[in-house]
Order: sequence, then C-alpha cells, then structure tokens
Amino acid sequence: MSDTERIGILFNETRDAALLLKAARRRHPDARLVAILSPRAAVRFPARDLVDEIVEVELSPLRLLIRGAFFQMVEVLRKQRFDLLVLRFPTLKLRLLAALVAPMRCEIWLAGGVIVPTPTTPGAAVRGYFQRRFTGVKMMARIWCNVWCSRIPRRQGRAGGDAS
Repeated sequence: MSDTERIGILFNETRDAALLLKAARRRHPDARLVAILSPRAAVRFPARDLVDEIVEVELSPLRLLIRGAFFQMVEVLRKQRFDLLVLRFPTLKLRLLAALVAPMRCEIWLAGGVIVPTPTTPGAAVRGYFQRRFTGVKMMARIWCNVWCSRIPRRQGRAGGDAS
C-alpha cells in the first residue's frame, strides 16, 4: 500500500470544482484527489483533468431512499478508505454521512478559504443532530408559551378597540 494521502471531495455541487481542486492540490501536493459525484454530475464534471479518480455514487437522498441503496453507497465510500473527506457544505446530513463513511479526518471547506475540521465519530454527529433538534423544540415551546401564556390581555371584539 502506498503512502500517498487519499482525499475524497464530495461534490454535491460542481460550480466551483476547478477552484476547489486547485486549492486542494496546493494544500496537499502529493495527495491522490478523488472526486465523489452523482452519475448525472459525473457526465458534465468540468474539472475531470484535475482529479486522479472519480467515484460515482448516488447522492440524492430521495433516490437513495426510493431505491433502498443508502447503505450500499456508504459501503462504497467506506471501501475507499479516505485519509481526508472534504465536504462543501456544513449540513447535518453530510456530517452524518461522513460519520458513517468513517474517514481518518473530515473537513468542511467553506467559501473564502475557511476550513473547519469536523469530528468523524458517530457519537459527535448524533450529538449534533440531537442538539439541533432540542434547539428547535425549545424555540417552538418558547413561541407557544409567548402566544398562549402572554401577559398582555387579549382584546375582545373587533380589531382596533374594545367592544363596549
């Protein structure tokens, strides 16, 4: 097995692919860059000459659920044994996917050159999910409480004044 670092870059959008791949090549000059694309995006991928390998897997959550192929896709990506998995967007779904793929490291590359390391353990991804869910539930409870338990008396009758 070679010592070269394998970097998988998940392209759920290919608009700035060339810029991202050039930045990855500058940051990791000896690495093997692997583009992870959906089959539809792979056909028209603009930066085919900048990557060493292309892995085509279905990335649409709806298509994965309809076909029941989610865990097959995870297995394909897990077999790649990435040293670094690069995500383009900090969504919870992508971070959960990264936790299932289990690369050595995972980073989120945001616009403007911001790189955010993200934990790849399943526990950290699940904890992030439940923290966001709890925050949403707490916000909805606060809104409900403000509406129904407000200390401001409600006016009777028509809007604009009391019915007298």
